[in-house]
Formats: sequence, C-alpha cells, structure tokens
Amino acid sequence: WSALVLVTSVEFFVLARIVIFDMPLTFFETVALLAFYEAQRSENRRRRAALCLAMYLALALGTLIKGLVALVIPGMVFFLFILLRRRWHVLRRMYLVPGVGIFIAVVLPWYLQAEARNPGYLYYFLWAEHFGRYTTATFDRSEPWYYFIVVALIGFFPWTLLLPWMIKNLWRRSWDDKTLYLVIWVCVPLLFFSASNSKLPHYILP
Repeated sequence: WSALVLVTSVEFFVLARIVIFDMPLTFFETVALLAFYEAQRSENRRRRAALCLAMYLALALGTLIKGLVALVIPGMVFFLFILLRRRWHVLRRMYLVPGVGIFIAVVLPWYLQAEARNPGYLYYFLWAEHFGRYTTATFDRSEPWYYFIVVALIGFFPWTLLLPWMIKNLWRRSWDDKTLYLVIWVCVPLLFFSASNSKLPHYILP
C-alpha cells in the first residue's frame, strides 16, 4: 500500500520522469532514515553494524549528489527522535567515530578534486548554494511561508482527500516509536524548507 500511494502521488510521479538530482537524493535519504530506525532498535551487534554502515554510506552518497541537505534533513530527524524519546544512549550504539570516517572518506576526495580543478568552488557551493540560498532571496525564488503546504497538498493528490481521516486516526492512536518517527520524518522537511528564503516544489520530495 505504501508503494502504491507513493507512485500514484502527483509530485512523485511527475518528478520521477524528470532528470533531477532530488530523486536519487530522496532514495539515499530514505535508506539512511530507515537504516537509523532499524539500527537504534536492533540488539544484534552484527546487524546493527551493517545498518549503520548502510546509513553512513547513504548519507555520504546523498551529500555527493545534492550537498549538505542530504546530511542535515536526516540528522534533524535522528536528533528530534532521540530528543523526544530521551534515548541519548543510542548515540553510543551508532558507531559514530568510524561512521564519520566513512562519510569523510567517501565525500572529501570528490570535493577536494572539484576545488583543485575549479578554485573557489567550495566557497560558492557551501556558502552561496547552501547558506545563501536558505537565508537570502538572492536566487529570486522567494515564496510565502505556506508555500510548501500547498505544494504538499497538490503533490500528494489524490491521497490528499484522505488526509482528514489520516490525521484523525493519528490523533486517536497511541504513538509508538514507529509512528513518532514517521511523523517527524514528514514534518522536518516541510518545516525546514518553509523557513527557507528559497523555495522550489521538489525541495520537500524526501
């Protein structure tokens, strides 16, 4: 049912037929988010290590594809979930030191080579394309704060028609870990990009 809903949603269906980096970005963010959720609840050390490896590789490959947003969005979801559940001990189980090493080993060579061949690239990419795009209207893509709410309602069509029932169902049920994690996953990109000074419809695809 989840796969059916996804592939029949307007925005996903349309963007899947356009050559755009946000589709593979969404794939790797999804892998990272799923791997983290399964890793933090796994008691099998070998399985947890494999899931963490998948998570760090997915974060790194997403960063190569689209930049720091591939790290920031999942990172915010991880942090909020840990914060709300008060499970700071999870961090000790996620192999952070080797994970950071894996991330750097995958990402750094390409960025250093890009900078070597195009001096000033890193400054432009990290500052202008990330912080500048988010905090200023330099790119002339400003929209009102509710822009992504409209995009989400249109992009999720025809399943938007079921949203009132879904919200009512969520409100009444007890929020286990999975429900909370999914709600955070949905809300973080929507809220994060709503605060941005640059808005394009595909930003909230993940």
